[in-house]
Formats: sequence, structure tokens, C-alpha cells
Amino acid sequence: MPLTDVAILPYGDAAHPDGTDPVTALERALGPRAGAAPPAAILLETVRGEGGLHTEPRTWLARLRELADAAGALVIVDDIQAGCGRTGDFFSFEDTPELRPDLVCLSKSLSGMGLPMAALLIRREIDQWAPGEHNGTFRGHNLAFVAGSAALAHWADPRFTAHTAELAAAIPTSLTSIDAALPAGGCLYVFRQASCGVRGS
Repeated sequence: MPLTDVAILPYGDAAHPDGTDPVTALERALGPRAGAAPPAAILLETVRGEGGLHTEPRTWLARLRELADAAGALVIVDDIQAGCGRTGDFFSFEDTPELRPDLVCLSKSLSGMGLPMAALLIRREIDQWAPGEHNGTFRGHNLAFVAGSAALAHWADPRFTAHTAELAAAIPTSLTSIDAALPAGGCLYVFRQASCGVRGS
């Protein structure tokens, strides 16, 4: 795919280089007056873990879905780093039901034991693949499938999800208590349940 076929937009709460607020920048790029052909798809991470922890505002995500629907574009969420419970819920976008992704990429802890396994979830009404057509590097092996099935079964158990929430809540408490013991001007933290970004203040 030529690079000219890909447009990179400001992420979530990051303003456009010209100072435009994120939602306006999104509307300029994807709205009816964008001056370019509508995109086939919009690919994003709802939580980014590179260079700290960056989360996309719910209003931005909801507007992105509206603009995608108007343009006839698919919304693809890359949940490889932030999914599988890292933000408290199994998916990183569960607190934004307005987003309704069409495809979701999952990997890494999906197998429950760090075994190679990945999956692509596709909304049933747009799934055109026949069995076996979708392939990739981490499609899993027997042990990964067994471990993954066992790991996913835990998410159906309310005791497991309650314990997960309890542990996630303990992380900021522990980190802030450590920070309080440091000299003045310690660290700044950004939390999203079990995910945490730390930087020096």
C-alpha cells in the first residue's frame, strides 16, 4: 500500500500541529468537507502504552464512530497491547460502548500463559472470509488453544473479574505511597486500571 493511501491523525487528546482541538481535527480529516476520498478503514489503539500511557477521550472515540459511519469506513481497534484485561475490562474500549469496533486485533496474553496466539474478531455481518482463509504468524498451536480457552473461561467468572478489579485498584495506591516517600517532585502517574504510565515530574 503506498504511503499516500495512509493518513495519520492527531491521537485522542493531542491537538493538531496548528492548534486545532482533536475533535475538530478529526472532523476536518474525515468529515464531508475533507476534500479527499473517504477512508476504507480507521485503525487505532484506544489506549497507547508507548512513551507513557495515553488514553483517548470517550467523546473523541464516539465522534470517530459517527464519522466512520457517515463515510462508510470500518473501525479497527488494535487491542494487542491494551486488551486481555490490562485496562480492567477484557477489552480496552468497554467503557465506550459508542465506539462499536468492526474488527478487533488481539494477541499476547490471549493464551493466558504467554504462548504464541493471536485472533482477529470480525463483526459477523462484514465477515467475508471462508474457514482457514485468515492466517498469520501467531494463529496458535494446540497448547496455546487449550491455555487460551482456560484463560477466557476465567473472564466468565464474576469472582475473577471482581478480584481483577481489586488488584487493579491496589496498583495506584501502592505507587502513590512509594512516590510520597520520595523527595519532592517525584513522579507523575497516569492510570487506566492495571495499566500505568510513569514519568518524572
